[in-house]
Amino acid sequence: MSNHGDRKWPVGRPSKTAPSSAAPAFRPRLIGLILFLVTILLYLPVVQFGFVGYDDGDYFSSNWRVLKGLSLNGAGWAFGTGFAANWHPLTWLSLMLDAGIFGNRAIGPHFTNLILHAANAVLLFHLLRRITGFTWRSLVVGALFAVHPLHVESVAWISERKDVLSTFFGLLALYAYAIYAAPARNPSFPRSSSSDSLTSFGPAPASRGRWRYWLALVFFVLGLMSKPMLVTLPFVMLLLDFWPLQRLTLEPAGQFFQQLRRLAGEKWPFLVMGALSCGVTLWVQFKGGAARPLGLLPFDARLENAVVSYLRYLGKAVWPTNLAVLYPLPDHWPAALVVLAVLVLGAVSLATIWWSRRCPFLTTGWLWFLGTLIPVIGLVQVGIQSMADRYMYIPIIGLFILGVWSISEAVAAWKLPQPALTLTATFILATFALRTRDQLSYWRDGEVLFRHAIAVTEHNDLAASHLENNLGNSLYHQGQLEAAVEHYRKSLQYFPNYPLAHNNLGIALLAQGQIQAAMSEYSEALRLQPKYANAHVNLADALLQCHQEDAAIDHYRRALAIEPDSAQALNTLGSALRHQGKFSDAAACGLQVIRLRPDFGGGYDNLAEAFLAEGEVENAVRFLRQALRLDPADPRANFLLGTAFARQGNTSEARHQFGQVLKLAPDFPGVREQINALENAKPNTNGPG
Repeated sequence: MSNHGDRKWPVGRPSKTAPSSAAPAFRPRLIGLILFLVTILLYLPVVQFGFVGYDDGDYFSSNWRVLKGLSLNGAGWAFGTGFAANWHPLTWLSLMLDAGIFGNRAIGPHFTNLILHAANAVLLFHLLRRITGFTWRSLVVGALFAVHPLHVESVAWISERKDVLSTFFGLLALYAYAIYAAPARNPSFPRSSSSDSLTSFGPAPASRGRWRYWLALVFFVLGLMSKPMLVTLPFVMLLLDFWPLQRLTLEPAGQFFQQLRRLAGEKWPFLVMGALSCGVTLWVQFKGGAARPLGLLPFDARLENAVVSYLRYLGKAVWPTNLAVLYPLPDHWPAALVVLAVLVLGAVSLATIWWSRRCPFLTTGWLWFLGTLIPVIGLVQVGIQSMADRYMYIPIIGLFILGVWSISEAVAAWKLPQPALTLTATFILATFALRTRDQLSYWRDGEVLFRHAIAVTEHNDLAASHLENNLGNSLYHQGQLEAAVEHYRKSLQYFPNYPLAHNNLGIALLAQGQIQAAMSEYSEALRLQPKYANAHVNLADALLQCHQEDAAIDHYRRALAIEPDSAQALNTLGSALRHQGKFSDAAACGLQVIRLRPDFGGGYDNLAEAFLAEGEVENAVRFLRQALRLDPADPRANFLLGTAFARQGNTSEARHQFGQVLKLAPDFPGVREQINALENAKPNTNGPG
């Protein structure tokens, strides 16, 4: 954590003379490259992981807009949607890019998350080295960021692309800000390129500095469009102004607030962008039902949880055990724990203020931790969790700075042996790395992840129901229907009024052939949540299997009233209308489906079948050819196209298409009858009609 070069600096502030020892210019870059590669090796197993079934469907595996890859239409959707109760268009675009490069496999988004996390560790190292002048301290902070187990969730969970992507842009913004701020305000900073000095600091033309300022703003906006938690970045800039940039000083005392007003005013574009992002985020989350109104969770309960969560985050940072994907939110925390949290937070805060002149890094590090957690500390409660590992992705940097600089300064002041400190730092990093590998193993699939969460957390009924439901989802996607049903039922034992679990139980029961039981579960889900579009569609599908077309059509229309752009509901509504002989209405639904989703092969099939029923064979052939361009191995499209050719008298093409059906699905209903009919028919001597 410290070396001989480090000891040449007075406590807490850079020296005005650079260390005399010089290092090759490529040394910091080489160190950064090694840090990058070590981070990649640590997290490399993640590229073999699949989807965990917890939001990954919304973000990638079942999101047809994302799976289409980058496009103008996709970009328009990304910037205009509040899907998944968030507005983060760059996150959507990055996932679309993954899909375009890697297809629908999980390796793509996993690999990108890994690269971004490794890049963030290197960026943090270079940022701290540039603004403080300390190479080895900065390296230890970057290495702690790279290997700490609390970051596993942000890296291994595809849905948390927003964490690693927003931090990437946030660190770039801070780096650009540092280049803008330090040369203009600290001309006395050293120019040496030694291993423990600042790089290229000195006076800079005002135009150059201003250009860096606006570049920082651009990176900040890009970060906000990846995840709005970055709204606290202007506050971090002020902390860096205090230490280590020294633009905000405590002496002379009368000028502190004058400097503070000036520096805060300097950041007004950042504050405006942050306020806009907050407004959009709150609107989207309340509209999407993710944020819980004060009436459902009183403010005193939120405040209790916020104070206790700060203490728990500190504990997880120092001793990262029993990490879980969900930490349930209790109704109230024990009063003794709340009092203890207040005392600890108050004592540490007072201590960092008391030592702010001699050890300003304590103030910056501690306030970085406190301030950057505010958006997710629970005062505006989102979801049912009391805290989350992913929320520490940026705030933990403040604790790393506080700890590394404090220990290094103490070692330098007490002249302790350097090898002992190096071994201690290596031991801590190795321990965290081993713990990270262990925690990473729980993310290989959803079943392991949720069984682990159930085992290591104390949960209330609502949280237990949520965990059991998600475990059921993982088992269902593995084809373990009986086990899935068992956990859905267990979820409902904890919380009987959970509409999502009722709907999922219905899906599993229907897959087992228990259609009446499934319909009962769908109906219960709709009783609890009448505007549950997916439950309406599922119930309608079941009713259609029972030949109750009128009731099915009613539920499809209700689903479309809630989600007008649901291609699934439109497509199945078209099928129901076709069964009733309403072919023109069915064709209208089909046309709307392919307008919404031009890549949806089933929509072309249903549209073509409606046209065939109306005798519009040419239109049917045209749409079936489009369906087969999307999926040549679609047996239904091949069968319908063969039927269309047979009606046109084109028997050779009809035989070819029916032959394709036999290759793809030998038991496809009706195909052998069609072939026999062609064989028994008289030859058409006139050619295609």
